Amino acid sequence: MDDSSTGDDDDPFERIHQSLGDVRLGHATDIPVDIVDRGDHLELVANLPGYTRDEIEIDVNERGVNISAVSEGHPHSESLNFVLRERRREPLSRGVRLPTAVVSDEATYLLRRGVLVLTLPKVDPEWSLDEYTRN
Repeated sequence: MDDSSTGDDDDPFERIHQSLGDVRLGHATDIPVDIVDRGDHLELVANLPGYTRDEIEIDVNERGVNISAVSEGHPHSESLNFVLRERRREPLSRGVRLPTAVVSDEATYLLRRGVLVLTLPKVDPEWSLDEYTRN
């Protein structure tokens, strides 16, 4: 069968993928994220276990979010006698392109138990993923 007749144009998920492009600017294994449309805002949830607020940097612009985390290390790690040490906190970074413009200076965040939640108010609160995928 010819690749041009696969019918991908009829698949709404394929249209989303094509229209967003590669939204993963970092590595998916670095900082896993979810983005949810909450009506008047987008909510980005990122897993950052073990990092404190002082170790995380967040940069929000109109169409993207960059998150980086650099561990200052465990304060007593030199004095501990590790038998096995797998939970290292390496520097992490992740850039995500957003599907719609947001008001960057109104973005807020919450970090609780290693989960970062960014609230990103939309420039156009009427924007929805349904409308986006139809175009």
